[in-house]
Amino acid sequence: MADQHTDSENVSIELLIAAGQLIRRVTREAFAGDSAATWRALSVVDQYPGITIGTFATGYGCSQPVATRLVGKLVDEALVRRQPGEDARVTHLYLTDKGHEHLANNRKSAADYLSPGFKWLSDEDIAAVRRTVEIIDRSLNNHDSNL
Repeated sequence: MADQHTDSENVSIELLIAAGQLIRRVTREAFAGDSAATWRALSVVDQYPGITIGTFATGYGCSQPVATRLVGKLVDEALVRRQPGEDARVTHLYLTDKGHEHLANNRKSAADYLSPGFKWLSDEDIAAVRRTVEIIDRSLNNHDSNL
């Protein structure tokens, strides 16, 4: 049992290192002129439609005042819309059509940047990567109950 725990910890560390390198490289190389902060923020709102500012701050990893400023910028750019909740103190966030298009373009830019690096992979390697992504996604969704 201890070996399994160690393997789990080791693969988690390896994944964090690889994911960090991947995201840093993509944001540096694929988003010329666009903000990685915008990409991240739109991704959070896309993943959790109707999210509140406080929960957005948690999901984005910032303070509520920072989240309020960032969301205000996205609203000003017509990428996100605010919708009042039943309680007037609560506002829900949704991507606009322009926000969905912007995020889709960001994701396409990232894919266009990354895909040449995957051309050397065999069909079996591509299947293994897809399976790995599914496992990671399932694992993250199982631990995302806070949002």
